[in-house]
Amino acid sequence: MYSTTPDMFQNGHEISKFDDMRNAVKAPHYGADCYAYALVASGFGADVVVEADLGLYDYCALVPVLEGAGGVITDWTGESLTLGNHESSKGRVVASANSILHDQALQILNTPTMVSSEDVLGMAPDDGLLAVLEETKQSNSNVSHLICGVMLGEVIAHLAP
Repeated sequence: MYSTTPDMFQNGHEISKFDDMRNAVKAPHYGADCYAYALVASGFGADVVVEADLGLYDYCALVPVLEGAGGVITDWTGESLTLGNHESSKGRVVASANSILHDQALQILNTPTMVSSEDVLGMAPDDGLLAVLEETKQSNSNVSHLICGVMLGEVIAHLAP
């Protein structure tokens, strides 16, 4: 699997799905840009490319090349990449050498990921909220429960797709 860089995937859903793909392949590779798509189309050296945050100019010319070579290229939901649906695809592209690999990649990208305690514990704390929580905890008020709820809501919002 190729991707331009792991840094292109946003925290939360995108990086989680990218991690799932990275864990499912034999060897992830980075930095080939459009050359990776040429490798997929030619059948030499790459079977899948997964990207996020691409512009129309990044993938429009690649669609007929890959499809003409017998490959498949769509957004992460399996929708065709067109000028009209760029906003809904959010620049998330998956290209595969054949439809079997493509279906497998889409299955990984679209299987819900459970939020783990490591995801929550690995998040940087908001010092301002923690300070307010500590103050309200000392006064035994119900405000601390409200703040805990807000903090939990923020965690969920950052980890949700």
